Amino acid sequence: MRKPTRMLTTVVFLLFGTISAFAQAREVPHYFPSGVIQTTDPVKQWKEYMEILAATGKAYEANSNFAAPLMPNGVRVEHEIDGKKFVLILDRHARLDDGRIRFTSYVGQELITEAQLQTVIKYTLKEIETAVDLNYAFYQDLRKMAMESLAGESGLNTSVEELEKVVKQKVPENPKFTFEELYWLPKKMEKKDFVPNEIHLGYGPYIPGAIGFAWLDSGLVYLTPIGQVADYLMGKPAVTQHELIHANKNLQSMPFAEAFDVEFAASIPEMLAPEDHVRLQFHGYVSDLREMAWVFFGLDYKRIRKEIVQFDAAGNLMIDEVKFAHYAKLYDQVKAEYMKFFPKAIGEFYGKIMFWSAMHDKLVDKRAIWRIMMRKYYEPTILGGREETAKWLRANEQNVKDDSQKAWDASGGALDNSDDEHMQELTRFARVLGIDPNDKAQVDKLLREFKIKPEDLRQMDGDQVMKLVREILDKKLYSKGGAR
Repeated sequence: MRKPTRMLTTVVFLLFGTISAFAQAREVPHYFPSGVIQTTDPVKQWKEYMEILAATGKAYEANSNFAAPLMPNGVRVEHEIDGKKFVLILDRHARLDDGRIRFTSYVGQELITEAQLQTVIKYTLKEIETAVDLNYAFYQDLRKMAMESLAGESGLNTSVEELEKVVKQKVPENPKFTFEELYWLPKKMEKKDFVPNEIHLGYGPYIPGAIGFAWLDSGLVYLTPIGQVADYLMGKPAVTQHELIHANKNLQSMPFAEAFDVEFAASIPEMLAPEDHVRLQFHGYVSDLREMAWVFFGLDYKRIRKEIVQFDAAGNLMIDEVKFAHYAKLYDQVKAEYMKFFPKAIGEFYGKIMFWSAMHDKLVDKRAIWRIMMRKYYEPTILGGREETAKWLRANEQNVKDDSQKAWDASGGALDNSDDEHMQELTRFARVLGIDPNDKAQVDKLLREFKIKPEDLRQMDGDQVMKLVREILDKKLYSKGGAR
């Protein structure tokens, strides 16, 4: 694990949704493409999302090493939410010496009016305020959920109220700490916990598909025009919501951020909105949710994808719109179950974060808790339904136990080396390619396809890694015209 003082860069790729008051009947920023709409129709929403990427990618995404580094002298705005002050910096907007206001993108510069600038400021601040409200609504009972989990399965046979008294006591062996500090129990959540110190509206990082990012424990968050436009389509500031979860030290902080998948965790509240018909079906961060939907609810994502996409004509997808809408409704039912499940699972994780961090290290799996907790609350249906699956499990119970023991005995290898920056970059790009870096079969297939040896990667310098990544992206994405 890295030391607590070291920052971890995190990014969020693409998508999100839920029609809310924040985006309705409001004037949009001047850089929004003409004709951008809002819709909750599954097929139309997916099509419009791809149109947005085509309309905004070249202007606002750092998708070329030609993109110049930026040292912003942008417009600064101070604001306050729930008593927490922060600064919003518009990196792309600058006040010139003669009083004019200039906006810069990757395709040029333009002069805008003071009224247009104020629209950007008001719109972005409203996004931030709404994202804080949404996050707080989801996590406001985090302490209660964690304590309920700890009290219910700690063997103490006590109530949450009594346990609260116990954890506030000093540890006899080391009175400098209370039990709640020793066990890293989350404090009671406040809205201001989701408010970082500094938010930039500016250029995305040089990672294709990245439309928002944050540095853990730094209080620094970046938003982008692409993220704003995508969120407008679906009516919810989900990119902002995602990044503000990264910035909340009560949820994600070193050293434990190295022990679980922070991107998956930051996606939980906003990926389950019933009006969003894109994210759960296509986003790389939530591949495990699609797999769990297959194992426990019978929705085979790979088969569904084949049914929906009839033909890829060099990047122009021909889809079965009826089936797309049909499966979108089925996924809505899955989302409803996940909304019941995650508060319990989240409480379990944060109530016993040291245990689950150790478990993830042992299993070499930073998402293990979600699959384990799903098995606790749901029965698998993957083999033709609940009864058929249970029948097979009963018949093979001893084999399953024996194989599980062998897997447990063989586990415990090191997690991804946090000091190997090159491998981390390749992991991030694997997600862009739609490859789950935790899926060994998918990663091995990619390595074989491009004749890459893992040991060779570790010997490459940064420029060599970036060259390799660009070659893969060109072949996998751009040569086919495929969307991220």
